[in-house]
Amino acid sequence: MRLDGIKRLDEGRSLNPSDIHDIEQKVTKNPNNCEDRVRLLGYYTRHSSSKQNHEKWLQNCLWLISKHAEHPSLFWPEAQLIGTFSEQRTQQLQSAWEKVLLTRKRDVDILSNAASFFSTIDPMQSIKLISEARAIEPDTTELADDCALYLSLVVNKVSTSEEDQFLLSLADNLLPKVSNELTVLETQLKLYLKQLSLPQVKEKALKILELKSSSHLAHTALGLVYLEEGAIIQAKEELMRSVDSKSFYSSPFQFALAQKLLSAGEKNVVCQYLAKCWKVWPGGRQFLIIWTILIRFGLKPSMKVGF
Repeated sequence: MRLDGIKRLDEGRSLNPSDIHDIEQKVTKNPNNCEDRVRLLGYYTRHSSSKQNHEKWLQNCLWLISKHAEHPSLFWPEAQLIGTFSEQRTQQLQSAWEKVLLTRKRDVDILSNAASFFSTIDPMQSIKLISEARAIEPDTTELADDCALYLSLVVNKVSTSEEDQFLLSLADNLLPKVSNELTVLETQLKLYLKQLSLPQVKEKALKILELKSSSHLAHTALGLVYLEEGAIIQAKEELMRSVDSKSFYSSPFQFALAQKLLSAGEKNVVCQYLAKCWKVWPGGRQFLIIWTILIRFGLKPSMKVGF
């Protein structure tokens, strides 16, 4: 079903202005023609730079939410994402979804589509909505995968231990259901790192490395455990293993282990690590240069950057 939704949006994106004129006329005569509305949504999603086209995109998106909130095209961020670039548009879309959810709380497709929308503005709300959908269809892998994705989005934004425990409990429930357990394991590892739960950190890191030959997050986590245990040599080895071009940039703990080792006086290995980062983080080379110079002069810079 979801593939049908993206297919209809793609059809709209490939249309030319003359096609759109004909479809607009058809919709004027028959405002309830859902599939033509979806094609228009796809077209105006691609051509939304002008104010007029943006308004037409909004009209069709709001119509679809109010009349056919279950339609698979609304699951795809492409259908709604440009609305979140404006606070006013975001509020209009949010209000439309909230109105639908008041009366159709038991429709799994609607809950799933609403969760997709809220994932861009309120990931915790998306988790609540997709959890409601999973309560109705607990054995649906697709919904479990959605929940795993939203968990990965929210893990760095929660701030209380109660929220952390809620997410850990949810992740434990997801593991037997998801098609790719790596996403859930990485979320669990990040939460345990925040809590400094070292036995669980080590367990999850090793499990990730069983499934994935190299992971910046897992190597960093293991290094932090070894450092806490006083195993400096192993910690330094994990630091050098952690530079992985596929996962380095997305890790929220890029320099956590390097920072700890620097505090422990291991400036040489930290400089080696920063040199190795040169290849996988070209956008941050100015930081790498500055940090290396400061370290060579005996200083201990805070290696934090808003990614």
